[in-house]
Amino acid sequence: MWRSIVGRWQGVLGRIIHQDRLDALLLATLSAFSFWWRPDIVHVFRWELAFVLPWADRRGFASVYSELAVPAVTPESGQGWRMHVADLRRATMITALSKAVEKGLRQVTKTQRRIVIIPPFVRDAPDEFPSALSHVGNTTITCIARLSPEKGLNYLMLAAAPVVGARKGVTFLIAGGGPLREALIQQAESLGIGDKVRFYGVFPRHDLFRIMAMTDILVLPSLTEGMGYAIVEAMAYGKPVVATAVGGVPEVVKHQKTGLLVPPRDPRRLAEALMILVDDEEMRVQMGMAGRRSFLAGRYSVEAFVAANLAVYEQARSLTTSSNSVVQEQ
Repeated sequence: MWRSIVGRWQGVLGRIIHQDRLDALLLATLSAFSFWWRPDIVHVFRWELAFVLPWADRRGFASVYSELAVPAVTPESGQGWRMHVADLRRATMITALSKAVEKGLRQVTKTQRRIVIIPPFVRDAPDEFPSALSHVGNTTITCIARLSPEKGLNYLMLAAAPVVGARKGVTFLIAGGGPLREALIQQAESLGIGDKVRFYGVFPRHDLFRIMAMTDILVLPSLTEGMGYAIVEAMAYGKPVVATAVGGVPEVVKHQKTGLLVPPRDPRRLAEALMILVDDEEMRVQMGMAGRRSFLAGRYSVEAFVAANLAVYEQARSLTTSSNSVVQEQ
């Protein structure tokens, strides 16, 4: 009920207050806030809020801009990106989720400055190595993703049909919510696999252990991906992965070692890769163990994430302090 009420109010506000006015309201709020309390760092995520960066720069505040997705200059987002390129250049420091995101940022902003790569972290990772063995007579292929176009779930449905038709005991579990839920349910029904695809819906964090306990293979058929957070989670739980080789995914999934990579928008190749792992339990176990070892190497730990961000904050503050000192001397 509350979500419905909030959603209606957001719609009303969006019609009454133009986005430019909302931006101005945010800057006015930040200015009033900083009058009483000077921030040490202004950390901005997403290009839509990049207009805050010049505000921070003018006031001598250290700022960090973090990008989590590969910048895609589409007709919908292209104008926005172009408008905010100058704003992004005003950040003291820039971070990216992966090398692919860094490359995309450089292509969009044309910057040659340093961009620090900070991978995501997994909270509540299991301490013990979870079993990667399949359930006797059954194989569950799980996709954890937002049900939106960029995740490529329609191609997964097209791949699922031949898989469940050729392999007994295979079911698909789709965990997540989004605008395409009903369309995907209808697609599964039209393909004759409605009884083989379960839509788990949006789930609380503590349900992840239960979902992973049911999972034999994790699949991510994305069309674009900064890195693939669900892939890192699968590695933490010792699960093999089948994913599309887009964005930062190949930086995480090592083909034929921790999983299998396939081209995007290719349901035939996706189905073939899934059936390879369905048929080979030993390969699933070996890939799951390799992924678990890669996770335990520490790159995706909370400690590594915190340390990397703190280092960026310290460098941003140092650069801002030096810059302010030069201005004062002049």
